[in-house]
Amino acid sequence: MKYTKPIILKEGKNYIFVGTAQPDGSIFLESLYAKTDYNDDNYQRFIDYVANETSVDRERFISSFEIVSD
Repeated sequence: MKYTKPIILKEGKNYIFVGTAQPDGSIFLESLYAKTDYNDDNYQRFIDYVANETSVDRERFISSFEIVSD
């Protein structure tokens, strides 16, 4: 994995984070939304991004933080 500089978040602000589960159950934060302020425009961009996601045939992993029900 490529190392990037830590991102300093500001107290009292809200952010959007997007992450993908890794084989060990950890979550890798995607750099596309690494420090995206939460506001109506960015929220809509995120919703559009998810709605128009391109399906890719690849192995999927479950985060150790994900709740899976039977």
